[in-house]
Parts: sequence; structure tokens; C-alpha cells
Amino acid sequence: MNGIFRNWNPDDGDLCQGDVLLFRLPAGMAPNEAQPIPATGHQLILASGEMTGHHHAIWMHPVMFRDDGLARGLEADFKPKAKSGIATLYRDDGLVQALESSGHLTTRTLAIGFLTVEGAPVMLHHQEHETIRIPVGRFYVGKQRQHSAGEARQVED
Repeated sequence: MNGIFRNWNPDDGDLCQGDVLLFRLPAGMAPNEAQPIPATGHQLILASGEMTGHHHAIWMHPVMFRDDGLARGLEADFKPKAKSGIATLYRDDGLVQALESSGHLTTRTLAIGFLTVEGAPVMLHHQEHETIRIPVGRFYVGKQRQHSAGEARQVED
């Protein structure tokens, strides 16, 4: 991360980062937490780009030092600049169906999962897009579609 990011306010509209779309879940809707999608290493990957191999990810407790001795010696002096929240991604086909039935989704085929952010905002990173700070809340995560010449197709990143 190069220190440049933007804050996302869900009240201002959906979040789009490349081929990924997020929106705040309507009041009263929450994912079933029985099917968490695990992080890969220190990253919670929301989507991987089919064309580039890049990914949309939230960094979870990144490794800061390769030398454990050095880390122990410096940890007393280390003060994080900002608290990072806890992000969890869930799979919930029932909630996808409920969003489609209520008109919040036009199709369920683009659903990735549901992101829950607790405690403090988290940063959504991608190698080719600006980093975006996601606030505390519950969000739908899906792929975007684009319309061209009367045809709808999934955005490729």
C-alpha cells in the first residue's frame, strides 16, 4: 500500500473496484455465519482476476518482520497508526435468494459472498486499483456486469 486510499461511504452508493461490487445489506438482513470462506494466508480474497491473476483482498494481520528476534525487540516501540477491523466473508445461498426475491439483486449468478466488518474499517487492496477503506457493517460482495450492444456480460479484471 502506498498510503493513498479513499474512504467508501455506503450511503453514497455502491462500491466498485474493478470487477467487484459491494453494497450494504438492507436493515434486518444478515448472513448465516455457518459457512465462512477462509482467508488465504494473511489475505481474505474477495475475488481473483481471471485475466491478470491479481486479486481483490483484505490483508489480515500481515507479517511485519521476517526475523522473530527483531520483531520481539521492536514490538514494544511499534504503535500502529490505525486500528484495523476484523473482516469475515460468508457464503449464504439463502440470503442471495432473499436479495434476488426482494429486488436488490437482478441475478444470483454473480454473488461471491457476504462481508462482515467489525471493530474498525478494513482496507480493500488490488494491484491495479486504488485501495478503498470499507467501514464497519455487513455487505453483499458480487461480480459486476457490463452492458454493451444490448448484451450483458461479466466484467473481467
